[in-house]
Amino acid sequence: MPTDNLDGGARSRGRRPASLLLGAAALLAACSTTEPEPDPPAATTVLWFGCYLSGGGGGICRVFPDGSGFTLVESADASGALKSIAASPDGRQVAFTCPGVTAEAVCIMDSDGENRRRILEDAEAIMPAWSPDASRIAFSRNWRIWTANVDGTGAVQLTPDSLLLIDPAWSPDGTKIIAAEPGPGDDLWMIDATGGNLVRFSDFERAPATPSWSPDGTRILYTGSSNQGADLFIMDLAGSPHVQVRTLGGIGEGDWSPDGTEVVVEKFDGVQMQLYRRTLVNEHLEPITRQLPLHQLHSPDWAVRAGF
Repeated sequence: MPTDNLDGGARSRGRRPASLLLGAAALLAACSTTEPEPDPPAATTVLWFGCYLSGGGGGICRVFPDGSGFTLVESADASGALKSIAASPDGRQVAFTCPGVTAEAVCIMDSDGENRRRILEDAEAIMPAWSPDASRIAFSRNWRIWTANVDGTGAVQLTPDSLLLIDPAWSPDGTKIIAAEPGPGDDLWMIDATGGNLVRFSDFERAPATPSWSPDGTRILYTGSSNQGADLFIMDLAGSPHVQVRTLGGIGEGDWSPDGTEVVVEKFDGVQMQLYRRTLVNEHLEPITRQLPLHQLHSPDWAVRAGF
């Protein structure tokens, strides 16, 4: 069989010389080399709130905590306002008070604004709050606290007819619900999420409203009265001390950041309500919505971002 003399040595026909094999291997390695995968983006959060736009209209809006990404997600229509906005724990759904057939109802939609549906409409149902596992919704119906499955089935009244309560909020472990009496000088009450063990949680003269559990379950944020008007306060589960957040009055509702290091506050700036963020280590209020085309806003909920 004839041979070819390649690279100074005899090689049988059909076998490649070592230099070509090495070159090909180097080329293949170069072509197959890819950049290392980037680290996944850090978890982000978003603020949901009821909104009225400067040019008219409104509904449910969202914005990132730095004031970017402002979006009108769901528009209200002539049938009524959309209120009491509450994002699900995983950020993929939003519950809110919506117009019903005969009275206000509870609606749920996906966080991209799709798949809106009423889940509770046979009687007045307002102010929804998600359980930590997103399996049930707490709400106020005819001024009593109820819970139901997220499809509206299995509704159960937790609090007695003799006590009027609104603004329910679940504990992070899902075992308790705290709610507020709707009037000046009234108190916060706590009950087991399955019913029973109803206790007066607070007894003071600050007219507490809109309670919110800290993410670690150790503190309660609420709106109360101060010498400068409505302000935010924080208390531990023993009911004291009551630490004023000191936002200099003019406060509506507030909510914790998902990591528990900040709060968002709804504050009147002399013209209209605006959203501000404030860390718990200083008294600086960082504006969020001041540059946005908003006429008014309400019901802020600081939640994880997902689903859009």
